[in-house]
Amino acid sequence: MFLFESGRVRLTSDPGLWIRHTLAAGRFLESALTNEIAIYSRSIDLPYKDPADRFIAATAMVNGFVLATADKNLLACRNIHTLPNR
Repeated sequence: MFLFESGRVRLTSDPGLWIRHTLAAGRFLESALTNEIAIYSRSIDLPYKDPADRFIAATAMVNGFVLATADKNLLACRNIHTLPNR
């Protein structure tokens, strides 16, 4: 939602509707922010302190997900399995 509201992501429909439709179609997995992820987020070696990116990285690492991202800082993190999205 933040990326849509800031103009960094463009969607052809309402973002809430797009999210619900995409999750229902099985294209993405949704993961809860657990205490394990929150604690692990503090130990990740990132060159900056953005808490949202720390939660995203920790979620991928704790759950063994591949993170599709265009964020150059997350792509540079050697501990995260990433898939460049550009």
